[in-house]
Amino acid sequence: MTVKYYVGKNRDMVHEAMPITDIIKQIHYSYNHLFDTPCVVMANIDKPAKADLVIVTDKGLGVIELKHVPGRISEDKESHNWFFEKELLNAGNHNKHGNPNEQVRKYARSIRYWVRKKFGDDSPKWNPLKIQTAVCFTHEAADFSALFELYPKSNVDFQILKPDQIVQWIAGLRFGNVPLKLTTQQLEHEVVKEIFGVMEWQEIEPIVEKVWQPFGYLQLDNVTFPLMSRQVKIGKKAESCTVIIPKSFRRVSRVHAQIEQKLGEIVLTDLGSKNGIFVNDGKRITQATALRNGDKIALGGPGTDEKSCLLEFSLEPPTSSARTEVRTQTQGDVR
Repeated sequence: MTVKYYVGKNRDMVHEAMPITDIIKQIHYSYNHLFDTPCVVMANIDKPAKADLVIVTDKGLGVIELKHVPGRISEDKESHNWFFEKELLNAGNHNKHGNPNEQVRKYARSIRYWVRKKFGDDSPKWNPLKIQTAVCFTHEAADFSALFELYPKSNVDFQILKPDQIVQWIAGLRFGNVPLKLTTQQLEHEVVKEIFGVMEWQEIEPIVEKVWQPFGYLQLDNVTFPLMSRQVKIGKKAESCTVIIPKSFRRVSRVHAQIEQKLGEIVLTDLGSKNGIFVNDGKRITQATALRNGDKIALGGPGTDEKSCLLEFSLEPPTSSARTEVRTQTQGDVR
């Protein structure tokens, strides 16, 4: 199975929506090349809640609301409405949900009821069942950094994401402390058909088959980061970086480095970090440096100091034996 796609009634429109298509391409690559776990992606669902994306794996379920708006995103302290610049950011028709956070939380509550009804019971052991939620800003000019004061990254139940963070978010989905791990049969039939009533999304198949390939990979311990975007920032600041380094690496800056695909080469650049970047022989780089397959990149120091972070760059994906679970940036250190 690995990953399958389903859609609600608006199937004639959804495959033309560029943000959804780009996100699904990333999911398609990751779950068909890097992960062994099954995954179901449902777009524009109609029941039990109207949501842009619902993702179900064998271990968890998440609801994503997509917002394609530019500018600075903020929340009004009195009304709790969200705004992009001075324009109201609607959450549902006529802003009936108040703000996008409340919007996905309401969706999750409705879905949680039906998941419990199908797989659980009324006993207290099912009370911790979690449906995780996220709002993803798909416009490249969206600045949602102000929202992290109200919705911290440490809150695993609700996340604010960029499109290239969704794969890591999916890998961290958990039903919580309940006795539930879905089989492929349950995912395809009981979840997809009985709870959500969606149809196979045949129109998306030729699109995802043309999915772009990563231009390289970074390995941190037993975690692999595919480099999908033309420019990939590395550091500890989740809202700015694609490759998010755990906070335990204290010598790594919030936005430390960038790897960029240029014509004929892949280039590593120090983005003004305090403690520098060291490649292979331990020399600190002072200008853009071309990377080669197998290069070792030390962020924060040339040695094996546990406060520094050692990454390995490669042009080829890891072997199947190296496929491991990727944790989200909200969960601390990698495994």
